[in-house]
Amino acid sequence: MKKSKIAMIFIILISLTIIIIFVTDKFGSSTNSNSSEKIDEIKNTNKDDKIIDKSSTVTNTNSPQKTKISPSSTKIPDSEDVSSETYYGIGKYYGGGYDSGAAMLTGSIYDGEYVCAMNQYDYNNSRLAGACIELTGPKGKIKLLVTDIYPGGNQGDIDLNKNAFAKIEDLSAGVADISWRIVERDVKGSIILKIKDGSSQNWMGVQVRNHKTPIEKLEILGSDGIYKVIKRTSCNYFELNNPGKGPFNFRVTDIFGKSIIEKDIKLKIGDNKGKNQF
Repeated sequence: MKKSKIAMIFIILISLTIIIIFVTDKFGSSTNSNSSEKIDEIKNTNKDDKIIDKSSTVTNTNSPQKTKISPSSTKIPDSEDVSSETYYGIGKYYGGGYDSGAAMLTGSIYDGEYVCAMNQYDYNNSRLAGACIELTGPKGKIKLLVTDIYPGGNQGDIDLNKNAFAKIEDLSAGVADISWRIVERDVKGSIILKIKDGSSQNWMGVQVRNHKTPIEKLEILGSDGIYKVIKRTSCNYFELNNPGKGPFNFRVTDIFGKSIIEKDIKLKIGDNKGKNQF
């Protein structure tokens, strides 16, 4: 009887041990699993936080940017209204301008047209070469063709031909307070593309003449079917290397964004009349 009790107790102890081991393994695995999930969650959260921080640094483009404005940035109106912008300055006079000038427009000035030289800032590397402006002085208004640069002038200043100055102020005054605006030039017919002396299939200079509004850019159609911008020079010509033998297709754009296309222009020195006008 005594041995039976001892055997029974021994069996109970073994059973309890097995139960304890089973319960411990079950809850321990669950705890470890939950802990691992929490650790992974924390890691992922930290990882996401780091990505967000990095992304914020890279894409933060809302901070103010400093822009340097050069005096050569002319105040040309964005609209097609050529009368929407008025310039102010000082007007003086000089004696020449008809047979020469930085714009190199000799032979393209109409009878009765008055000419002027424009300050280098508004002239802007011949951007306003050949522009027509309406200038107002103490005694009245006059239309002028920009044919030259006025090196000593400040922005807004105009150096008028002597005969033109007499229309807006007495010559004895010497100078005058003026205002002016860009207007359409009264021209006859279409634009003219002048091919510069010395041009060939290896190099070519092209000048746009007889245009109503100032020229912004000149492009040439490449063999790939894409128009390419031709570099502008200070002498009012657009020049490029290796243009080929021609004929050429040109796209001409004025300062107001209007474009016209002239096709089949031959490599012929001198004036080549186009078919379109602004």
